[in-house]
Amino acid sequence: MGYRSSVAVYLSDKALFMLPEDLQKDWEEYGYEENIWTLDNVKWYDSYPIVHKWEIFLEKVSTELSAEEWDFVRVGEDVGDVDSRTYSKFSAYSTYEIM
Repeated sequence: MGYRSSVAVYLSDKALFMLPEDLQKDWEEYGYEENIWTLDNVKWYDSYPIVHKWEIFLEKVSTELSAEEWDFVRVGEDVGDVDSRTYSKFSAYSTYEIM
């Protein structure tokens, strides 16, 4: 089964214009709404070729566009396992309760 995450990516129209063709297929295949692409229960490991391509693309937009043009968040299964990039569209928090 493996470790799973929930992932969301926001891309402005300007950022979408930069999206490589193979990643456009992902974007369209898995669906998006209001320029936000979401995936649930996915293995988001850089060792997977498509995830690696997404990470390269996100690095590119981070250097070429302002933070308002894109965002990324990944929430893992464990408390505290949150990767959030620009905070322009997404906020993610891990909470816990002491019983």
